[in-house]
Amino acid sequence: MLGNSWHKKEKPLLGLTGLWGGAAGALVGGGGAGITASGGALTSISAPDGLSYKVHTFNNSGSLSVSAVTGPGNVEYLIIGGGGSGPHANGGGAAGGGAGGYRTNVGTVSPLPETPGGPGGSTEAALVVSASPGSYTVIVGGGGAASNNPRANDGGASSFGGITSNGGGAGNCSDPGGGNPGGSGGGGGEFNPPQGDAGSGTAGQGYPGGQGIGTGTNAGAGGGGAGAAGGNGDSANGPAAAREGGDGKSSLITGSPVWRGGGGGASGNSRTGGNGGQGGGGGGGAGSSGSNSPDGYASGTANTGGGGGGRYTAPPHYATGGSGVVIVRYAI
Repeated sequence: MLGNSWHKKEKPLLGLTGLWGGAAGALVGGGGAGITASGGALTSISAPDGLSYKVHTFNNSGSLSVSAVTGPGNVEYLIIGGGGSGPHANGGGAAGGGAGGYRTNVGTVSPLPETPGGPGGSTEAALVVSASPGSYTVIVGGGGAASNNPRANDGGASSFGGITSNGGGAGNCSDPGGGNPGGSGGGGGEFNPPQGDAGSGTAGQGYPGGQGIGTGTNAGAGGGGAGAAGGNGDSANGPAAAREGGDGKSSLITGSPVWRGGGGGASGNSRTGGNGGQGGGGGGGAGSSGSNSPDGYASGTANTGGGGGGRYTAPPHYATGGSGVVIVRYAI
């Protein structure tokens, strides 16, 4: 009774419409996915939603190998790109890197839905795997490399099953292009526009960075996070204080709440560096005067997609973006 609809090579991943009752809602809270698979770090959990899952966590690139499907084959995912780095550069204020893009479809099986990054997001579509061809490439994006250039480096994209989360945008110091766009945008640099312009976030993945400033002081802005924009160079921006990275988001996909996708903090001339956003964002360092952020100058945390902190002071010390992660689970 399985039919061939999920065994055709030209359609290895299918939406749930037309399968097993014709709607994802029919699967929520009921039964297992019937999947036998390997790849990544495999754990079995009893989740807070009352269901049991097998969870494949990929901290590095690899593949999900599906050897058998005897049920609907539906999977949930969390895909986060690598965070952008913050510059250690030639100015009083250096911006934080943006967090990697944050995409999820948790809620297509679980009765506890989660949303992707950025404003106004809703749970993404259901996804189904097949035993033919059975091997699904997983790419985990690296964090943006450390930089002493006027603008730092973007993070790398992460992907699984045709779903891609962009890398976070680079934080700026004095490049006339401003902060780079990305999954979440890099913070603007230490001057008024165009150097201070924030990098934009990608719709359905993350928020923009904050706006840098050169009037009155030279201060970079925080990188954007999955859950909030980065703080401006010398003023708050929504929930983020001046120079703070935007907060990320919390997910229960591995069975307990874990924050990921925080933006990097920034430095400012005669200002204290801003903390990184909750979810792995690195703290900003000192400007040409001032001090490191209360949480300390830091890189983005590995496998959270956190943005790296920005800093301008001697001696040189460089912050990278945090690498991304891909997590896939299915009910058992």
